[in-house]
Amino acid sequence: MTYLNRIASNWSRPERERLNDNWTIIENYLSSLQGQINLLTGDINVQELIDQINNILEQGNVIISDLQTALQDASTVIADAQNATTDANNAAQNALNAINDMQAFINQFGNAESYDNSKLYKVNNIVEFDGSGYICIQDTQGNTPPLLPAKRNDWWQLFAQRGLDGTGSVSKVAGRSPEADGNVPLTAQDVGATSGTEFAEHTAKNVADGVHGMGSAAAQTFESGLWTPTIVGATLSTQSGNYTRIGNKVFISAMINMTSKGTEANVNIKGLPFTKSANTPLETLTITMDGLITPSDTYGLLAAGSSTIGVYKLNNDSLTSGTAVLKMSEIRDALTILIKGFYTI
Repeated sequence: MTYLNRIASNWSRPERERLNDNWTIIENYLSSLQGQINLLTGDINVQELIDQINNILEQGNVIISDLQTALQDASTVIADAQNATTDANNAAQNALNAINDMQAFINQFGNAESYDNSKLYKVNNIVEFDGSGYICIQDTQGNTPPLLPAKRNDWWQLFAQRGLDGTGSVSKVAGRSPEADGNVPLTAQDVGATSGTEFAEHTAKNVADGVHGMGSAAAQTFESGLWTPTIVGATLSTQSGNYTRIGNKVFISAMINMTSKGTEANVNIKGLPFTKSANTPLETLTITMDGLITPSDTYGLLAAGSSTIGVYKLNNDSLTSGTAVLKMSEIRDALTILIKGFYTI
């Protein structure tokens, strides 16, 4: 270690020389110190080195801050992804639950069937009862659907009311509206016909009075009664007929309400009270029909030796245009037929 020389307060020449020596020593010491520092730093300027270190530290702080921010962002993204996964799982489960609920709801409907009083029915089961459709609104066994015109009870609700022919009810027939069951009950008077009783009384009076030259017929056979008109293969809800026989003449009237026409090719009416004489020509009967797909005038023909009325139609409502046999395909299931006339036996 080098020590500085002491200098007295009153500087003499020698003292000044020692002062100079001291400065020389200080310079040498500083030069030696600088050399040591340069040796340690590889001749790099210390201040530059410190500045570089400070810059590196500042950059390191920035990088650390960026890393911390990135980690926070990553944590947020992960949390959002976890929440989204949870939401997706919940949505999938809700959808599955909805599908299961809908399937259970559909399964309750089952197939429509005729009502069975011994069967247990569940809500939404569908049955056919008395021609109409009902849906179960409360689990039940042994409780029938309501009868029309009632449409609901504690266990059943009407949802499809039957029509006259299964495809819908008519609005009116001869001025009468359908009843609750879809049928239109008619009497002879409703369509301008004479009742059996009135017809018999009128005919008997004419015979007794000799009206229309029939006075001599009073001694002939006289008979009146009922007959049942039928249409082969068809389902009929009304079959009512009256007849009066005077000698070899039979006066008839009848009404038929049909609900299903069946599969026969042509429209033929059977059930006349007497068979027509085999020795007489064709005879014509008046037939009125409400239920033709294409409206047309109709009439009946009764052949010799037959008890079946063949139904024919007029083409274009004109006798000069010809006639044709009335086919089942030309009428509707819901049909009303009125018959009037007389024939020879």
